[in-house]
Amino acid sequence: MTLTAGAGAAVLLQVAGVESVSKEAVRIIVEAVTVTAFATLGTTDVDRVIAHGRRGLPVPRCPIRYFSDEQQALAWLTPQAPGGS
Repeated sequence: MTLTAGAGAAVLLQVAGVESVSKEAVRIIVEAVTVTAFATLGTTDVDRVIAHGRRGLPVPRCPIRYFSDEQQALAWLTPQAPGGS
């Protein structure tokens, strides 16, 4: 919110190399109201499991998609961002 002055933003969330994510961190992601889209970026099967591990929490309020290629993730995020085309 500080970076965008409270305006919406599309977010690239890189999970490569992450071993675990707390339930509280997942809650922050799925309940984010200023995020217009999450592109989650990882490279391994473990990254994919972590990226999809909402652990019983609600579905995010915005589109969320997993990518293994950063350029594809950014291309998907661009139209999701406020003012994106």
